[in-house]
Amino acid sequence: MREAPGKRTTKHSWLWALFPLLLTAGLILPGMTVDAFYFDEVNSIVVAGATAPAPYSLAEVWSAVAERSSEQALGWPMLLSIWGRISGWSEFSVRALPLFAGMLALAWVYRAGSDLFAPRAGLFAALLLSGSSFFLIYLSTARAFPLVALFTALCIWAYHRCALLSRPAGRGAQVALLLGASGLLWSHYFAALLLAALGLFHLLFMPKQRRWWRPVLPLALAVLIAMLQLPVFLAGLNRTVTNEGLQNRALTAPQLVAQFLQRLTNGAVLPSAPVSEVLTVLLPLALVIAVLQQLRAGRRPGAGWLLAFVSAALLLLMLSANAALGVVQVTRIRYLMPLWPLLALLPGAGLWRLSRRRARLAAGLLALWLISGAWQTLATDYRYQLDIFRRTDFHRVYQVMREHVQAGDLLMMDTFAARLDSGRYYSEMKLGLHLEIVRRYNEDPYEFVRPVNADYPYAWLLYLTKDRVGFADLLAALGRVFCARVLDEWGFTLERYALHSV
Repeated sequence: MREAPGKRTTKHSWLWALFPLLLTAGLILPGMTVDAFYFDEVNSIVVAGATAPAPYSLAEVWSAVAERSSEQALGWPMLLSIWGRISGWSEFSVRALPLFAGMLALAWVYRAGSDLFAPRAGLFAALLLSGSSFFLIYLSTARAFPLVALFTALCIWAYHRCALLSRPAGRGAQVALLLGASGLLWSHYFAALLLAALGLFHLLFMPKQRRWWRPVLPLALAVLIAMLQLPVFLAGLNRTVTNEGLQNRALTAPQLVAQFLQRLTNGAVLPSAPVSEVLTVLLPLALVIAVLQQLRAGRRPGAGWLLAFVSAALLLLMLSANAALGVVQVTRIRYLMPLWPLLALLPGAGLWRLSRRRARLAAGLLALWLISGAWQTLATDYRYQLDIFRRTDFHRVYQVMREHVQAGDLLMMDTFAARLDSGRYYSEMKLGLHLEIVRRYNEDPYEFVRPVNADYPYAWLLYLTKDRVGFADLLAALGRVFCARVLDEWGFTLERYALHSV
């Protein structure tokens, strides 16, 4: 049931959409530079040309992705390369791009909800998305997932205008659908399953008339353009399916359903094994029954059925793809990001209808949701509990190293201080230092340092302060003299050593 045309909108009703945007900015901006880049962010900015002597051309970005990171679609590193040339490669400037994309996603969710249902439904949907802590943490992370949310909302809005509006939409809707579909295909391969879900909806429920082709043409053109990525995609797919470690960690369908529901509900729901297994079985059965009822009724599908079918079909397609390829592990629930805008629009429409009868109840439910999202984002370690991000001040350590360490010095770094690619990025790629890792768990921790030790009169040791006792043998093991302790802060210690002969 829609609001009456006269009550549906006012001249300044769009101003309400500023509230979820301001709320999101207030939650995200304080944490933009709290942590150094983590290894997935490092991978993205390196293939985008952050450490290159000169800015990468788009062809060079293409080659870098194919060589180093063929698992990711090409659009994000290309966009990031252009952004980096303009804004620089600091933590704040790089992460401003996903924040900007996330804000656009919220705005388009509002627009989609307004056009599919009513302005208040759009506002509620945008507020629900801005209260999702899982969505919010990716707005300060240099990855493509806020773009995925943006293009998902754009696709749904544009498809609705092309296929479901009672009056034919103009060329603008087809162009928007082309942009949204292309954006998904070039942002993340797994997100492209949304287009398959839309295709199923179109085949099953839209009458085969002349208008049937209006959304088909832009979708087909988007797929055709995306075929340019095919060689890189196939190489990445081969690397994925032959990665035994990833295959062993891949979630089963019930595990994925349980983890998805936990992320979707701000941690409020985590079904146990029997419950998640039942849900995994019931979902396809419920969808088949609903589809048969819809086909038997012969009614023209509406916006609610579009969202419900595409959401359910997309989840089933993702579960099937993961069962076949084994790509989603517990740290990769983010691959399901296209479901977040869809499952904000559906409850947003539900809250809008509830608010027309029980306004206080709707407001109370929405307030509880926003409080839970804000609390989890600001007052808890949720982003670290996901086992994706690491709390580290390495970017601050980098500033100290840049002031004291010379290009011709040797840098020795403890394994646990290296923080995988993050340590290498800041010390080796940005400072250009010769880096050797001290592996404390080896029988000879200095095994890889000894062959080059004598070539550098001065060497630096970076380690976690709590492990200081473990380096008591360094002087005797390498024939070094302690010079100075330059840094002892943020949990890190940086010390300078010289050879005895210096």
